[in-house]
Amino acid sequence: EQLKAHRDMISKCMNKSIEPLIKYLELYKEYENIINIDVVKYIEQKIQVQHKDEESTEIEIPYTLSAADTTAVIENHLKQMDETRETLPTTPLHCGMFNVDLNSIREILLDKHQSIIREILAKHVVYCKETAVYLEEEYKKVLKVLSKRPENIEELTAMEEYIDGSKGMFNNLKTGIDDMLSYYGVLEKFKFRT
Repeated sequence: EQLKAHRDMISKCMNKSIEPLIKYLELYKEYENIINIDVVKYIEQKIQVQHKDEESTEIEIPYTLSAADTTAVIENHLKQMDETRETLPTTPLHCGMFNVDLNSIREILLDKHQSIIREILAKHVVYCKETAVYLEEEYKKVLKVLSKRPENIEELTAMEEYIDGSKGMFNNLKTGIDDMLSYYGVLEKFKFRT
């Protein structure tokens, strides 16, 4: 009987000493979403990429996206990484009877944010390269037409008509170059090597 009373008392003391730990662990619920996130789906939701219509004969770059949105998503993750470094200490935390080592959760969170940033920038490299290749091919087509020496009046007239009608095309190519430069600006800002 007395043994049972001591066992119950020890059990109550243990349960009481675990309460601060349980409350502390509830604080980590906010990190569950980032830990369990599907990186590819997350990036697709956060950064809207429009693909060129393959059937279109218009000049348009293969990918259209907002460099500002991409930068904002990356900066948000960098900010969250800084917050994680500030919030989760590297030394064990004392919770009643327990010492809690936060390094593993800290590293998991930092690695997750870093993997999201790397994946965004890796996809961005693909967008940049494919856009550059597309624009180069379009300019090669123009160069081919303009390099051809007209041999008669009809060919000269055709070339003049081509030049006069090309203003819209050149505006589209210039817009494409401006977009491509803004895409490369994101890579440059975050010093991402390609």
